[in-house]
Amino acid sequence: MEQKRIRRWHLYGFLFTALLGPLLHFIYAWSGGNAIAALLGPVNESVWEHLKLLFWPVLFFSTAECFVYGKTLPGFLPAKALSLILGMLTIPTVFYLYSGILGRSITAVDIFLYYLAAAAVWLFSYRLLISQQFERNAGPARLVSLGFLTLLMFCFALFTLRPPEIGLFQDPVNGGYGIAQSRIS
Repeated sequence: MEQKRIRRWHLYGFLFTALLGPLLHFIYAWSGGNAIAALLGPVNESVWEHLKLLFWPVLFFSTAECFVYGKTLPGFLPAKALSLILGMLTIPTVFYLYSGILGRSITAVDIFLYYLAAAAVWLFSYRLLISQQFERNAGPARLVSLGFLTLLMFCFALFTLRPPEIGLFQDPVNGGYGIAQSRIS
């Protein structure tokens, strides 16, 4: 696979993520509380719910990439899964670090953090793919990656409906958890 082509697709992936993620922020409210929209976008202002803004655009675009060129790269799925883990860990880590230091969160910093995490996902994915890191043991890595992505989709559904009552899942606006305490329901 041509390195220049992979780089171009990753740039498009970042732009897709940068545009779709912020739109997903409003999909639940725009839909009037639709259940499918609840799976794709945040139902409240918790950090967990906002991870959907990164997860779904990356997953959607990576699926398109897979059909275009990913099937020819044995390490494609592991690279995408690891990159998504990096981005999804970046958001809560940096958010809790800076808001803990300042004693509050700042919307502009949160928005910047989203774009930073999106850039980290696509840059790391690109680096992993061109390094051919998973070429030798791609079979087991693909299976683990597919399991991880499936588990994440399940967790987004489950924790939207029945989130654990811990800080990651708590809406800082109303103190509630999940869809039961959402701003629409």
